[in-house]
Parts: sequence; C-alpha cells; structure tokens
Amino acid sequence: MEQHEYRARRRERAVRVYGGAAASLAGADLTSGLYWLDVPMDALVDLPWHGGATVLALSTVAVGASFWTRQRRTSLAYQRQQVLHAREWAGRTDRRKTIGLAAARAGAAGTRPDLTRWEALRAPAAEVGIPVGTTVSGPRSARGHEVVISWDEGGALVLGEPGSRKSTFLASVVVGAPGAQVVVSTKPELMEATWLSRAARGPVYAFAPLCWDALPEGVRPLRWSLVAGCADPHVASRRARALMEATASAGLANSSFWEGKGRAVLTALLCAADLAGVGLRTLARWLQEERYSEAVEVLDRWSDRVEESMISTLRQMTGAADRTASSVSHTASAVLEFLQDSRVATALDADRDEALDLHAFVRAGGTLYMVTDNSPALGPVMAAIWDSIVTAAKDVAMSDSGGPGRHPRLQRPLLLTADEVDKTMPGVPLDDYAAELRGWGIFTLAATQNRARLVKRWGQEGAAALCNSLQVHVILSINSGEDRAYYEKRIGTRRIEHVNVSTSAPSTLAHRLLGNPSREGHSQSTSASVERAPLWSAEMWSYLERGHALVVPTRGAAAVVSIPNGWKNAELAGQKAAAAAEAREFAQAEAERRAAEAAKRAADRTADVPQGGELA
Repeated sequence: MEQHEYRARRRERAVRVYGGAAASLAGADLTSGLYWLDVPMDALVDLPWHGGATVLALSTVAVGASFWTRQRRTSLAYQRQQVLHAREWAGRTDRRKTIGLAAARAGAAGTRPDLTRWEALRAPAAEVGIPVGTTVSGPRSARGHEVVISWDEGGALVLGEPGSRKSTFLASVVVGAPGAQVVVSTKPELMEATWLSRAARGPVYAFAPLCWDALPEGVRPLRWSLVAGCADPHVASRRARALMEATASAGLANSSFWEGKGRAVLTALLCAADLAGVGLRTLARWLQEERYSEAVEVLDRWSDRVEESMISTLRQMTGAADRTASSVSHTASAVLEFLQDSRVATALDADRDEALDLHAFVRAGGTLYMVTDNSPALGPVMAAIWDSIVTAAKDVAMSDSGGPGRHPRLQRPLLLTADEVDKTMPGVPLDDYAAELRGWGIFTLAATQNRARLVKRWGQEGAAALCNSLQVHVILSINSGEDRAYYEKRIGTRRIEHVNVSTSAPSTLAHRLLGNPSREGHSQSTSASVERAPLWSAEMWSYLERGHALVVPTRGAAAVVSIPNGWKNAELAGQKAAAAAEAREFAQAEAERRAAEAAKRAADRTADVPQGGELA
C-alpha cells in the first residue's frame, strides 16, 4: 500500500480502539470505579440525558467515520485528489521562473519595452502574458495561484475536444490582449462577444465571408489592396510566395516545378499591377487571358526599379509554347479563385486611398476578425493577409527599436488567435512563423481539437514541427489514446512511497481452535519502498473536470488550472468599455456646452460696450 494509505489505516485503527474502549467504559455502572467518565461531562454541560450515552454516541460516530473514510479512499474521486495534490506539480519555483505571474513580470523588460520597471512589476497578467487560470494542483501552498504564459514563449497550442470550453478560454485571451490582434475562427461568436471591449483599445475590422451581413455596428468591413506595396519586388515576391504555398497542388505532376514558375510569373504581375496603378481584377484578367504583353510594357517603363530577370520571365511567357504557358497560367490562376466571390474581391481590391494601412493598424493596437472555413479558395487569402501583417509588424518593430544596437521588437505584442487552426489557416506555415517571430514580439495562439487533425492537414512531420514550435501546450481535453500516451510521457512522473506490512502468528492447534486475543507470539514487520509512476497517467484524462486545463510548459513542471469564464469576462469588459465611451461622450458634450456658454457670455459683454468705446 502507499504511504498515505498506511498512515490513514493506523489512524483509523487507533480511532476504532479508543472509540470502542470509551463506549465500553461509558456503558459500565457508575459505581464500578468509572465515575470519571460521567462526572466531567455533566459538570461541563448540563445534559438532559446520561453522560455515558453522550460518550457512547460520540464513540459510535468516530468509529463510523473511520469506516466511511476508508471506503472513500477507494473511490476514483479520492484517487484523483491524491494525484492532483502530488508535490511534483508546479510549485513556487516554477511560478517564479516559468509559468507564474512573477516570471511573466520579470520577463516584461524584454517583452514589453514600453513599460517601465515599476509598471512591469505591477502590471496585470494580461499585459505581460496570456493568463490561463488559477492552479488546482500541487500541495496546499501551490494551489490558488495564477498561471501566465509569458510573451517570451512566442506561441502556445490549445487542444480541446468539442464541448471542452475552448472558445471560452479564447474569449478571455482576446479581451485582455494589450496590442494588435488577429482573431481567426469558424463562427462569429468570438467577434460578437469581444468586439466592444477591443474597440476601446483600437480600430476593429472584420474579414467575414461567412457573415458579411451580420457584422456588429461598430465593426468595419476590411478594405485592403492585395496589390498595394508590390512595386517593391521584395514585397511582391513575399506575397506571391504566400499565395502559391497556400494553394494545394499535391496531385499535379511536377508540382514543385509548376509552383516555382507560377510564383515567378505572379511576382512579376503583382509588381507590374502596382506600378501601373491597376487593381487585382486587372491582374486576374492578365492571367486568365494570358495577356502578358501589357505587364511587360509596364515593367519596361519602370526598368530602373525592377530586375531584368523579372521582365524576362514574362517575356518568356509571351513566346513560350502554348502548353507550357497554359500550364503556368493555370497554376498561377488557381490562387485567385477567391475572386469569384464579389464581396471577397471588393474587400481585397480596394482603392489605394481607402485601403487599410497595416502599419497604422499595428501601431494603433487594432483588431482584425477573420471568420472563415476550410474553403480551399480562401486559403491563399488568409496566408497573404497574415504574411502582410507580419511584414508590417516587423517594419514597425524596426522603426521603434530606438536605433542601432538594439534588437527590434514591438512595443506591444501582436497576437494571432486562431481557433480550429487546421480549418481556418490550412495554407499558412505556422510552424515557420512561430519559430521566426518569437523575438519580434509576435505571439501565435493556435487552437484545434486534437493532434490528429494537425497530422491530417500538415502531415506527420508538419504537425510535429508545429507542436514543437508552439512550445507551451494547454490541454482542455483529449480522447485520442496516442495523444494521452504522448502527454503522459511529457508531463513526467511522481514519487510514490509504498509500505509493506508482514504479520506472522503461531500455527499451533490451540491457537487455531481457541484463538489468541492477547496476540502472544504474534510479530509484525514493515518495510518501505519507493517507485516512480506517471504524474498524470493516460487514464486520468477521463477525470479532468470540465473547465479545467492542464498546462505543459517548455521548462519546469506542469500544472492543472481552472480556466476563467471567458464569456463573462468579455461581457464585463464590454460593459466597462461602453460605460467609458458614454462617459467620454458626456464629458465632450459638457465641454462643448460650457464653451458655448462662455462664448455667449463673451458676446453679451461685447454687446454691452457702447460704440466708439465710450462709457454710458
């Protein structure tokens, strides 16, 4: 048996012995020399019944309680409690160095350059990291403390089967993010619950092909130009690569060759379109009609700003064999399938003067909601928008770095919150982004149902790379046996002390027939042993309560936490933001009223002065 069970049984045995003895003594006659049991009870409390009966009742309750506690220790709830209270869970040292609020505040000197040292030490959890919840694991001193994922981690993976309150957790994160944020989901519930609180921090936009007509009143539809900025060949190359890599072409023979040719052609066309001042629809017409001569003329006029190789690429297309040119055009045209939706085309082909400035968006701490599904046509769009936001964030970080010699980093982190990431962002190489952007102050929070969905979307190697890049894992629930075994090994083990009790008794016939109440000749020996067992075994996942999550950090011990009610937090934050907006409007109206009254009084005083300046 385990050490805690051995000690509990010894306590219960003592209770039964003392309780039985007290009950026997209480039932004896008072004149038999046991008067001491009755007198103290009657002397202390004036009872309407015999004092011995009180002792008898209390002894019976004590003995019954000992039996009840022994039965309780065989229940699954008690076993779960013993696992949760193990000393190997995250404690004071882990909170100070890895997953605690103190660790996040200590790292704020590097992750939040805009905060002074004193402000960082007093900053709330949402300003210095991702607040996950309060601990319910570990010894008594380790429970009830806040777990925070520092911005320095660069990313986190959230796993939760349907009904595990994954959206509730994400809503709490969206509300508290201090900087710009991109929120991607398959349903508009996150946008509807959090937009009001986000509007208090900065402008709010939405790219929502699934619910254009259901946007809240304060959310502006996204108007952005996919072509703007591509006059710079480097920008055109990045945007073309993002578009092409997000297009599925696994079934095409020599797919890598055609993707390379298509990327080169698309880069040249994007550059030509921006230099000519035309939009995305014109670029699509060049591709579909294979009218590359117009783009070649544009590039020739701006030959001082583009490389000759870019012009040569389009010239080769005009003189190439029909089959080769058609194949390349078909490959490049596949990325523009989203233009068949007129609203999507309007959102991504805005005029230069009304298009969203992504640099200003990042600086202002804006929020972009993207409500989409697993449509293959939207994959290139998601990839291009996110790549452009990342590029703008890097530019802002470099301009705000404060000069040479300092590592460029955003003053306030940019957060990508992607729910059902395998559906909403299938063409975005999140593993590469997470590994690259950690030092720039860009945090990736990707949520999905299980690791199997990642494997299905990105393959075994891609899913493993994503899980390794997003180093901190927050698990709300998992049903896969493979995932349970994986996290059982990753979480680690706990120390279990076992006590072996050996008892020997005389084996004579007299002892067998008559018994041995005095236990003469009996002997008992105990020995202790220590072994290691999984801290959170695969079977324990079935007993993880709804609303609890297991946080597995990069370093240090794991912790089980109780996540906050994100919908309630979003509602309260929205009410607070609305009240603040009303207060500002009232203050502005009051200031205008006072200014008008002051102007009226000044006008009255001027009217009272006689003409010519003479006094009456």
